[in-house]
Amino acid sequence: MNNHFLRLTFSFTLWLPLRVFEVFVLTPRSLRSLGKHSNTHQPLTPSQDNVTETFLQFMVLDDENEKESDNATAIENNNGNRRRPQMKDEPTEEMIRSYRVCMLLTPADDLNNHLRVFLTEQAETITRSLLKCFTEKSRANLHHVCRVLSKMLEHPEMSDKILHIIGRNNEAVNRCIAPLLDYIEYRPVAELLINLGSFEEVNTSNQTVRWKFVQALSSFKLFGKLCSIVSSHSSPVSASSAAAEVIIELTEKLCLDDNGEILFTPFGYTPELIDR
Repeated sequence: MNNHFLRLTFSFTLWLPLRVFEVFVLTPRSLRSLGKHSNTHQPLTPSQDNVTETFLQFMVLDDENEKESDNATAIENNNGNRRRPQMKDEPTEEMIRSYRVCMLLTPADDLNNHLRVFLTEQAETITRSLLKCFTEKSRANLHHVCRVLSKMLEHPEMSDKILHIIGRNNEAVNRCIAPLLDYIEYRPVAELLINLGSFEEVNTSNQTVRWKFVQALSSFKLFGKLCSIVSSHSSPVSASSAAAEVIIELTEKLCLDDNGEILFTPFGYTPELIDR
């Protein structure tokens, strides 16, 4: 497994500068100057067509054939979902590899131009891959997953693509946001939901994409679903407490925002809350 990881990392690091070279040098304009039609331009691809998805698999960890590396990851939590690794847990080889992939994509320093180009170009692929981490068969570390998504949401050129995937319509929100609620007891997931609802750390250059997402969240009735988690007798205490904290924090952020009234309106009108 370690050799496979090293080979993928090497392939990934070789491909990234090639893609940057393609974007900035082998443009349609340069091809036309060589007397070639721009439609003949074929993008460079890595040695493996699915290198990005394969590389991210070290974070997604939803391979059913993969032998459990740590019995702790096989234990179910109170929601009936697979227990996810915590910061206090002893790191396994699997989690160390996941951490390394996470830090390759979102280093502690600011993103350099090469990495920014790659993340922007692969934003949709990365988002769809990481959303698999919120399924029952995944063993992913949600701290790593939410870090990558949150960092990408800070950059408009990436967040526009992410918001289009998760919130372009009601179906997308139901498919992408609803699974996050199953893991709301994990603080990184709760913080991601708060940021998506308040746009406090989400930068977007396309207001149409933003309001489509807000409207879809309104139809999704996020506040109603959070209240259902709090009031449900079947919800574990950890999930109920986490949902209550999200309600409080999200409400406070929307009220303090300069455009809070506009942002809060879709969430505030929730018949389920009024009728209870």
